[in-house]
Amino acid sequence: NQGVALLRMGVIRCRLGEFAEAIKVLDRCAGLKEGSDTLLFYHGLACALVGRCQDSMREWTQLQQRHPEDERLQLNLARLRYVQGAQHYRRGQFEAAREQWEQYLIQYSMDEGVARDVGELHFRRALESLRTEGLDGVTRARESILAALQWDPQNRIFRFYAALCDGQSQPDGDGCVKAFESLIEEKWRTPRVLYHLGWCLLHRGQVDEANRLFQQVQESPDADGYRRYASWALANAKIEEGDYWEASEILMSTAVPAGDNVREMQL
Repeated sequence: NQGVALLRMGVIRCRLGEFAEAIKVLDRCAGLKEGSDTLLFYHGLACALVGRCQDSMREWTQLQQRHPEDERLQLNLARLRYVQGAQHYRRGQFEAAREQWEQYLIQYSMDEGVARDVGELHFRRALESLRTEGLDGVTRARESILAALQWDPQNRIFRFYAALCDGQSQPDGDGCVKAFESLIEEKWRTPRVLYHLGWCLLHRGQVDEANRLFQQVQESPDADGYRRYASWALANAKIEEGDYWEASEILMSTAVPAGDNVREMQL
């Protein structure tokens, strides 16, 4: 009959790589109420190969419902989810991309590259929470960062920001201190890690240990803005001791020169 003939023609077109023509023929076949496994598979395949991932997903999902134990079909669906995720990513639809890639990783859990990409998308969401909500978004950001660490547990940037969030919610707790110390033990002894560890120690009342770290940051040649932060912390410590002269000396040592876009004060 006509349906069988169209199906055969569509399969042949697909196998020849003529995917757009195959879709036209198979669409006509579907219009005749033909709903065989062969039609669903080849129509889904042709759609996938011309970039119509949603149509392909619809067809192959129907097949999976008919044959839930078919492992090869599950793998094909996973690959399709990867492609669909890439399409979403190129369009800037990052949440949709993340969802598709997480489904892909159920079947391809050893794909470390995609796992890292998923971690980055969770981290992107965390940064967006911090950017738009400020301190009110710390809890939400922390949840996203912990999700990122599930996919990329050794990522030091993720671990650093997780410690920052812990420091904001519980600055006198053990969590942030241990996290920063762990990063330092792994030879990530950067000024910002040292500064934030000092900040946490300060909130725990470990003033001498904190000031030693602030001093190290202040003396670091690559501290950038953290040198000023450390100087302010050290100056505050001197003010609390009543040593206002030393506090002013510390602050003046890191003051921005008057010529660097700062108007000189007239005394």
